[in-house]
Amino acid sequence: MTTCATRVIHFRDSRPPHEVKLALERKLRVLFNTAMVHSCLCMQAKAVLVGAAYQFLLRFDAALQTCNCYSLTMDVSWPELTAEHSDYYRKTSASWFEFWTREFVANDPPLANEGSLQRYGQLCDDAFEAEKELDSVAAIQLAIVTAMKRGASFRSSHKEGGTIISWRSEHFVRTDYGDYPDEKLFEDESQFLMMLRQHCYWEVHQQSGEEQLSEVDIWRLILRRMDLTHPTRDP
Repeated sequence: MTTCATRVIHFRDSRPPHEVKLALERKLRVLFNTAMVHSCLCMQAKAVLVGAAYQFLLRFDAALQTCNCYSLTMDVSWPELTAEHSDYYRKTSASWFEFWTREFVANDPPLANEGSLQRYGQLCDDAFEAEKELDSVAAIQLAIVTAMKRGASFRSSHKEGGTIISWRSEHFVRTDYGDYPDEKLFEDESQFLMMLRQHCYWEVHQQSGEEQLSEVDIWRLILRRMDLTHPTRDP
């Protein structure tokens, strides 16, 4: 009985490696580690979803003139249970992979020696420098507060309603809507950050399995949840 599966997509994207990585971290709700492996930039992450263990490898394959070549490999394994469970995990893992990669258009892998080695090296250097300054909880919290004051927000929804956390009228505001509507204003930044951590805690841990996240990684994942596409500003 099959208890594992592998899926791979080759795609091309105009974004540099660290931006593709950030996009995947937002979707997968896990963090990728970046390293050079045999002169190739590789970013790896692990996740646990409904009892199945996932491993991801995002590889930067080539730097072309107008775009970059990437490949994403997903290995998933699950306990050897009944045939029904195996069929469930095989189908759901395929559905999750399609969902996570829906913005990528499948393409042929690059040809041998295709692309610019000089541009590849520069983009690799940029990937290691990206977010280098966000090396502490205080630095990440400052980035969150600054972005929110410029219009970023946090949004979540569920079958009973949802929550919007934003900056409005010189205050941090939490607005709950649906079955239990409520609105709270936070004048103290530390109290706001405490509320934000509590609000996001379950979701940032949801796919970490038994792995204990550091406080810095918890705040990195909270930062990934920030919504920059629906700015909220005062009238």
